[in-house]
Amino acid sequence: MDGGYLVPRGVVEQSQALLSLGLGDDWTFDEDWHTLKPNDAIHMYDASVSKESLAVRINRSVRGHLNLSEMYEQFFQDNRCHIKQHIGPDNFANALEQLGNKNIFIKMDIENAEYGLIDLIAEKHQLITGIAMEWHGCNNRNQRWKDAVTKLQQYYDIVHLHGNNHVKIDADGIFSCMELTHVRKDLINATELRKQIYLPDLDYSNVHGKDDTEYYFE
Repeated sequence: MDGGYLVPRGVVEQSQALLSLGLGDDWTFDEDWHTLKPNDAIHMYDASVSKESLAVRINRSVRGHLNLSEMYEQFFQDNRCHIKQHIGPDNFANALEQLGNKNIFIKMDIENAEYGLIDLIAEKHQLITGIAMEWHGCNNRNQRWKDAVTKLQQYYDIVHLHGNNHVKIDADGIFSCMELTHVRKDLINATELRKQIYLPDLDYSNVHGKDDTEYYFE
């Protein structure tokens, strides 16, 4: 759903920590990472959410009856930290340093603030194994999005994309929010392009019960 992104297992294994940007009420990606690699530190940055702001949520069709406050308390402990700060150009380098400046994977959904980090990610690419992120403002051939993705493609290949069907789609089939996974080029062994992008057993609709757009490139 909104907390789920597709990442090659290989890049997870080659990473040593997770920098998670944007919490909301869904940290399932972080939970999965911890299940796979319990010794990896996970640092979550989000100033808009706290244990006190989370309540019991009921979504019977998808997630059931969840006590998010209790789940938050159970997850964020030991090597899993919630730093109550918004991430930006002024503290991004420090966030990497706090994780030891090692092989760090980034998960990002920060509502348009991603554009302020692209130059820094490119500058620090040797420390960052990959990024799974929700890009905002992508529809209608948005030049800012194109320029930012092109900047990242100097160092990262796009290994997956998913259209967020919670938002509108334009005439070219691009949603205003697109979820892309970028992996550093030196960590990719594959030589052939995957033209069938949508993976039925892995991709999951952002809005339960609403059809996804299945992308295919010729």
